[in-house]
Amino acid sequence: MSTRPTEEAPINPQVGSKFFSAPLEIRQMIYGYIFPYGVHAYLRQGKLHSSACVEPRANGDYDGGERRDESSDWRTPGPIWSRRLQSSWGPHWKCEEVALSMGRSWEAAGDADMVMLRACKRMYIDIMTFIVDIAAVHVTDLDTLGCLLQEATTVSPGTWTVSGYLATALPLVRNLSVVLRLPLTTCKILESSSDHGSAPTSTTNATAWFRLCPAIARLKRLLRLHIWLDHDGESSWSVVNERAILSPLTALTDISGLDISVSLPHLHHRYETPERHFVKQWPSPPFTIERRLRQRYHVVETDPGRFDVSYQADFPYLYNYYRDLSEDEVE
Repeated sequence: MSTRPTEEAPINPQVGSKFFSAPLEIRQMIYGYIFPYGVHAYLRQGKLHSSACVEPRANGDYDGGERRDESSDWRTPGPIWSRRLQSSWGPHWKCEEVALSMGRSWEAAGDADMVMLRACKRMYIDIMTFIVDIAAVHVTDLDTLGCLLQEATTVSPGTWTVSGYLATALPLVRNLSVVLRLPLTTCKILESSSDHGSAPTSTTNATAWFRLCPAIARLKRLLRLHIWLDHDGESSWSVVNERAILSPLTALTDISGLDISVSLPHLHHRYETPERHFVKQWPSPPFTIERRLRQRYHVVETDPGRFDVSYQADFPYLYNYYRDLSEDEVE
């Protein structure tokens, strides 16, 4: 019989459980060891679901080579490496495989983390309360983010459901991480819309992005907002007008106590301009900017149904070389 909690039965308070007789602070310390990197919220068949985050360094310098599996060589990608390089979850590609049960080695770790959520509804609600109070909630697409940012669902006492409670709890999050690997065309639409001072009229990712900040402003308990941003093309990030794309964030900087940080790829000094980019010589934006190495391995379709790997070097060009040198060699 499945141990996954059903969605119809009311919650059993588990009054006979020794675990739940422990103080809440002790239980939350235990949960902190189980979910050290937080959880992902994502939509599946129109309902919110959660899965463990298994990526400890999502803001690290990765070029895509670390995603290669044993069935792929460096020129011709197998289906696994191709999928990973094109993942919209960006640096959380391992977490995507956990969420979608793609059968990798780290999936077992993710399942071990999430098994407690399946024990009973009382455990599920206890852990989700910990997650929204303390842990990070990661979202990797604008549809899920829009669902999360809707007003809390009203749930009748005594008839809680797993999906209903998740929809109710997530808008109470304190630490929100938004990871977006947007199509380059979407970035261009955002630039154009910002230049004209109006949001796009079509129902696209661009429209959802402009609605993001007003919705986040309604998260009254939010203390930390981290945004990881990139486009999915081979071109340098420097082709993007990052000032225009991030302009909606300015409205959030007036919220007292909200810490905002943004992770962006390195700029190419030859193409950066203070009008389009956040450069060191100009005044800093009202939020923290962190720079990172951009993905350099990309999947390209050379013929119908045939895919190759393209290595597109980006600034800093010699990063991989210096990364492999010891400190003594660099000096």
